[in-house]
Amino acid sequence: TSVQGSASGRMITRQLDVAALTGIGAATGRVPEHVLVISPDGSSTDTILTIPGPALYLPPDSPGWEGPAPVGFGPESEILVMGDTIVIGTNDAYELTTHDLSGTPLRIVRIAAPARGVEQHDIERAREAAWAEFEPRAGNMPPEIVTQFRSFLAGQRYAERLPFYGALASDDEGNLWVQEYQTVEDGAERFTVIGPDGSLVARVTLPPGLHLLAAGHGQVLGRWRDPDGVEQLRVHALSR
Repeated sequence: TSVQGSASGRMITRQLDVAALTGIGAATGRVPEHVLVISPDGSSTDTILTIPGPALYLPPDSPGWEGPAPVGFGPESEILVMGDTIVIGTNDAYELTTHDLSGTPLRIVRIAAPARGVEQHDIERAREAAWAEFEPRAGNMPPEIVTQFRSFLAGQRYAERLPFYGALASDDEGNLWVQEYQTVEDGAERFTVIGPDGSLVARVTLPPGLHLLAAGHGQVLGRWRDPDGVEQLRVHALSR
């Protein structure tokens, strides 16, 4: 679980409600997550909000998985600390709410964006990507484990629509960068940039293969991999 720092020195993190996992059954459910604010000296922790967590389900007859399993392309909540506020998006709609550190909502930004349905080719590419990540380790595993994982991939449940957005980021001008949700086939990261007053500032498309790390002063810093898989840091100027 990631931890983010606020301007006042308090730390913000979120914690999955482990007890709720026991209630996951065959139907898809989102496990709650608790948003925690930790004092600068670590002496106190307050739960300020409970939000929907990842979408999970219990596979009925899956020899390749034990316990709740993730729904492919299932919605997840995104959190970003900006100053002494917390921006939260639950991915139930294209809506982002800014809260203070007590959990009080300060502002809601809504963007009219249609939900994109999950297509069969999205599922096929996702399965291929999951297997490509697993395959290098397969040689060191018992054959039955490999067979079980293939069985799970073949039967994994998928959502009917893609999430509305992915990661959240900010720049030095106080703008919120909302990443459009990416599938395996999407070649470039795209962002909607929202100003401190909730207005639309810009839509930004990064060079293909560049992963955003930071933005500011009319530039973006990103991580890029060459054909040999060697990572590089690159700076690009923003242009209209």
